[in-house]
Amino acid sequence: MFATLIPIVRSSNLYLVPHGVGNDRRLAECFRDTWKKKKLPLADRRLMVKHWREDQSPAKCMVQVVQPKVMRNLNKDAACGPHFLSPSDFLSPKIELLSGWVSGWDDGIVADDDHGEGIGEVFANGHLMRFHASIVDQMPDNVLACLIAHELAHVAIYAVGEEQYLGFKPGDGDHEMAADELAGTYWGFDGELIDEWSANAGITKFIEGKSLEDALRHMFGPGGRYSNESVN
Repeated sequence: MFATLIPIVRSSNLYLVPHGVGNDRRLAECFRDTWKKKKLPLADRRLMVKHWREDQSPAKCMVQVVQPKVMRNLNKDAACGPHFLSPSDFLSPKIELLSGWVSGWDDGIVADDDHGEGIGEVFANGHLMRFHASIVDQMPDNVLACLIAHELAHVAIYAVGEEQYLGFKPGDGDHEMAADELAGTYWGFDGELIDEWSANAGITKFIEGKSLEDALRHMFGPGGRYSNESVN
Protein backbone atom coordinates (compact mmCIF):
# COMPACT_ATOMS: atom_id res chain seq x y z
CA MET A 1 0.00 0.00 0.00
CA PHE A 2 1.30 3.45 -0.88
CA ALA A 3 2.06 5.88 1.92
CA THR A 4 -0.57 8.58 2.25
CA LEU A 5 0.63 11.98 1.07
CA ILE A 6 0.64 14.67 3.75
CA PRO A 7 -1.29 17.72 2.52
CA ILE A 8 0.38 21.09 2.85
CA VAL A 9 -1.85 23.34 0.70
CA ARG A 10 -4.28 21.33 -1.40
CA SER A 11 -5.35 24.27 -3.58
CA SER A 12 -1.74 24.77 -4.69
CA ASN A 13 -1.14 21.00 -5.04
CA LEU A 14 1.49 21.07 -2.30
CA TYR A 15 1.99 17.72 -0.58
CA LEU A 16 4.80 16.19 1.43
CA VAL A 17 5.89 12.71 0.35
CA PRO A 18 6.37 10.70 3.57
CA HIS A 19 9.39 8.42 3.86
CA GLY A 20 9.03 7.57 7.54
CA VAL A 21 11.99 9.79 8.36
CA GLY A 22 11.93 12.69 10.79
CA ASN A 23 9.02 14.86 11.85
CA ASP A 24 7.34 15.14 8.47
CA ARG A 25 4.07 16.54 9.84
CA ARG A 26 5.90 19.39 11.54
CA LEU A 27 7.68 20.22 8.28
CA ALA A 28 4.32 20.20 6.46
CA GLU A 29 2.79 22.54 9.04
CA CYS A 30 5.74 24.94 8.93
CA PHE A 31 5.73 24.87 5.14
CA ARG A 32 1.99 25.66 5.14
CA ASP A 33 2.46 28.49 7.61
CA THR A 34 5.33 29.96 5.58
CA TRP A 35 3.38 29.67 2.33
CA LYS A 36 0.04 31.05 3.51
CA LYS A 37 0.44 33.06 6.71
CA LYS A 38 3.86 34.66 6.58
CA LYS A 39 5.22 37.15 4.06
CA LEU A 40 5.14 35.40 0.69
CA PRO A 41 3.36 37.75 -1.73
CA LEU A 42 0.31 36.30 -3.44
CA ALA A 43 1.70 37.21 -6.89
CA ASP A 44 4.89 35.23 -6.20
CA ARG A 45 2.92 32.23 -4.94
CA ARG A 46 0.82 32.29 -8.11
CA LEU A 47 3.99 32.50 -10.19
CA MET A 48 5.41 29.38 -8.56
CA VAL A 49 2.15 27.42 -8.85
CA LYS A 50 1.92 28.35 -12.53
CA HIS A 51 5.49 27.17 -13.05
CA TRP A 52 4.86 23.84 -11.31
CA ARG A 53 1.73 23.24 -13.38
CA GLU A 54 2.73 24.54 -16.80
CA ASP A 55 6.51 24.09 -17.07
CA GLN A 56 7.29 21.49 -19.71
CA SER A 57 11.03 21.35 -19.20
CA PRO A 58 12.94 18.06 -19.46
CA ALA A 59 13.75 18.43 -15.75
CA LYS A 60 10.08 18.07 -14.80
CA CYS A 61 9.87 14.93 -16.93
CA MET A 62 12.96 13.59 -15.17
CA VAL A 63 11.32 14.01 -11.76
CA GLN A 64 8.04 12.41 -12.83
CA VAL A 65 9.30 9.66 -15.14
CA VAL A 66 13.02 8.92 -14.83
CA GLN A 67 13.54 9.44 -11.08
CA PRO A 68 10.92 6.81 -10.09
CA LYS A 69 12.76 4.27 -12.25
CA VAL A 70 16.03 5.13 -10.52
CA MET A 71 14.35 4.90 -7.14
CA ARG A 72 13.01 1.43 -7.89
CA ASN A 73 16.59 0.25 -8.34
CA LEU A 74 17.81 1.53 -4.97
CA ASN A 75 19.07 -1.04 -2.52
CA LYS A 76 16.65 -2.10 0.20
CA ASP A 77 18.42 -0.30 3.03
CA ALA A 78 17.81 3.10 1.42
CA ALA A 79 15.85 5.57 3.51
CA CYS A 80 12.73 5.14 1.40
CA GLY A 81 12.93 1.34 1.14
CA PRO A 82 11.97 -0.49 -2.06
CA HIS A 83 10.21 1.91 -4.39
CA PHE A 84 7.35 1.31 -6.81
CA LEU A 85 5.41 3.75 -8.94
CA SER A 86 2.91 5.65 -6.84
CA PRO A 87 0.82 8.81 -7.18
CA SER A 88 3.62 10.77 -5.51
CA ASP A 89 5.87 10.13 -8.50
CA PHE A 90 3.72 12.46 -10.58
CA LEU A 91 3.63 15.36 -8.14
CA SER A 92 5.07 18.74 -8.97
CA PRO A 93 6.52 19.94 -6.76
CA LYS A 94 7.69 16.83 -4.95
CA ILE A 95 8.57 17.84 -1.37
CA GLU A 96 10.55 15.33 0.70
CA LEU A 97 12.05 15.01 4.18
CA LEU A 98 14.99 12.59 3.97
CA SER A 99 17.88 11.20 5.98
CA GLY A 100 20.21 12.26 3.18
CA TRP A 101 20.81 12.18 -0.54
CA VAL A 102 23.81 11.68 -2.78
CA SER A 103 25.08 14.24 -5.30
CA GLY A 104 21.80 15.15 -6.93
CA TRP A 105 18.13 14.43 -7.26
CA ASP A 106 18.67 11.45 -9.59
CA ASP A 107 21.45 9.66 -7.70
CA GLY A 108 19.45 8.19 -4.87
CA ILE A 109 18.67 8.47 -1.20
CA VAL A 110 20.88 7.28 1.63
CA ALA A 111 20.05 6.37 5.20
CA ASP A 112 23.17 7.94 6.67
CA ASP A 113 22.43 11.10 8.68
CA ASP A 114 25.94 12.40 8.02
CA HIS A 115 25.56 12.04 4.26
CA GLY A 116 23.97 14.78 2.24
CA GLU A 117 24.60 17.83 0.16
CA GLY A 118 23.00 20.36 2.47
CA ILE A 119 20.22 21.30 4.85
CA GLY A 120 17.74 21.83 2.05
CA GLU A 121 17.95 21.83 -1.73
CA VAL A 122 15.88 22.44 -4.82
CA PHE A 123 16.49 20.38 -7.94
CA ALA A 124 15.08 19.83 -11.40
CA ASN A 125 14.10 23.38 -12.32
CA GLY A 126 12.17 23.79 -9.08
CA HIS A 127 10.11 20.60 -9.24
CA LEU A 128 11.86 18.70 -6.43
CA MET A 129 12.48 20.07 -2.91
CA ARG A 130 14.41 18.11 -0.29
CA PHE A 131 15.07 18.77 3.40
CA HIS A 132 17.56 16.97 5.66
CA ALA A 133 15.53 15.40 8.48
CA SER A 134 18.12 15.16 11.25
CA ILE A 135 18.96 18.86 10.78
CA VAL A 136 15.60 20.54 10.17
CA ASP A 137 13.99 18.58 13.00
CA GLN A 138 16.30 20.47 15.38
CA MET A 139 15.51 23.91 13.94
CA PRO A 140 13.22 26.34 15.72
CA ASP A 141 10.11 27.15 13.70
CA ASN A 142 11.29 30.65 12.75
CA VAL A 143 14.60 29.31 11.40
CA LEU A 144 12.88 26.53 9.49
CA ALA A 145 10.52 29.11 7.96
CA CYS A 146 13.55 31.05 6.69
CA LEU A 147 14.99 27.87 5.18
CA ILE A 148 11.71 27.03 3.45
CA ALA A 149 11.48 30.59 2.11
CA HIS A 150 15.04 30.38 0.80
CA GLU A 151 14.27 27.17 -1.10
CA LEU A 152 11.02 28.64 -2.43
CA ALA A 153 12.99 31.66 -3.62
CA HIS A 154 15.01 29.29 -5.83
CA VAL A 155 11.71 28.05 -7.29
CA ALA A 156 10.51 31.60 -7.98
CA ILE A 157 13.78 32.40 -9.75
CA TYR A 158 13.44 29.24 -11.85
CA ALA A 159 9.90 30.35 -12.72
CA VAL A 160 11.10 33.73 -13.99
CA GLY A 161 14.21 32.28 -15.61
CA GLU A 162 17.62 32.53 -13.97
CA GLU A 163 19.28 34.67 -16.63
CA GLN A 164 16.26 36.95 -16.92
CA TYR A 165 16.09 37.42 -13.14
CA LEU A 166 19.82 37.97 -12.65
CA GLY A 167 20.55 39.83 -15.85
CA PHE A 168 23.50 37.56 -16.64
CA LYS A 169 24.35 33.88 -16.96
CA PRO A 170 24.70 32.65 -13.37
CA GLY A 171 27.96 31.19 -12.13
CA ASP A 172 28.98 29.55 -8.86
CA GLY A 173 27.45 31.30 -5.89
CA ASP A 174 25.06 33.48 -7.89
CA HIS A 175 22.09 31.16 -7.32
CA GLU A 176 22.46 31.26 -3.54
CA MET A 177 23.00 35.00 -3.36
CA ALA A 178 19.95 35.62 -5.55
CA ALA A 179 17.77 33.36 -3.39
CA ASP A 180 19.05 35.07 -0.23
CA GLU A 181 18.23 38.46 -1.73
CA LEU A 182 14.71 37.50 -2.81
CA ALA A 183 13.79 35.72 0.43
CA GLY A 184 15.41 38.38 2.61
CA THR A 185 15.08 41.77 0.93
CA TYR A 186 11.72 41.24 -0.76
CA TRP A 187 9.96 38.61 1.37
CA GLY A 188 11.37 39.58 4.74
CA PHE A 189 12.89 36.26 5.84
CA ASP A 190 16.23 36.69 7.57
CA GLY A 191 18.65 34.17 6.07
CA GLU A 192 21.22 35.09 8.73
CA LEU A 193 19.10 33.16 11.20
CA ILE A 194 19.90 29.95 9.31
CA ASP A 195 23.63 30.63 9.41
CA GLU A 196 23.61 31.67 13.06
CA TRP A 197 21.63 28.61 14.10
CA SER A 198 23.79 26.32 11.95
CA ALA A 199 26.99 27.71 13.46
CA ASN A 200 25.67 27.28 17.01
CA ALA A 201 24.57 23.73 16.19
CA GLY A 202 27.97 22.91 14.67
CA ILE A 203 26.56 22.64 11.14
CA THR A 204 28.36 24.63 8.45
CA LYS A 205 26.63 26.38 5.58
CA PHE A 206 28.95 28.28 3.29
CA ILE A 207 30.01 29.29 -0.21
CA GLU A 208 33.60 28.51 -1.18
CA GLY A 209 35.91 31.49 -1.46
CA LYS A 210 36.44 31.25 -5.20
CA SER A 211 32.71 30.94 -5.81
CA LEU A 212 32.01 33.92 -3.58
CA GLU A 213 34.65 35.97 -5.41
CA ASP A 214 33.03 35.13 -8.74
CA ALA A 215 29.57 35.91 -7.39
CA LEU A 216 30.64 39.31 -6.07
CA ARG A 217 32.26 40.15 -9.38
CA HIS A 218 29.01 39.31 -11.19
CA MET A 219 26.96 41.35 -8.74
CA PHE A 220 29.17 44.41 -8.24
CA GLY A 221 31.76 44.32 -11.04
CA PRO A 222 31.53 46.14 -14.38
CA GLY A 223 28.09 45.52 -15.85
CA GLY A 224 26.87 43.77 -12.69
CA ARG A 225 23.44 44.31 -11.22
CA TYR A 226 24.74 46.69 -8.56
CA SER A 227 27.63 48.24 -10.46
CA ASN A 228 27.89 52.03 -10.40
CA GLU A 229 29.37 51.92 -13.87
CA SER A 230 26.99 52.52 -16.74
CA VAL A 231 26.78 49.83 -19.38
CA ASN A 232 26.85 51.06 -22.98
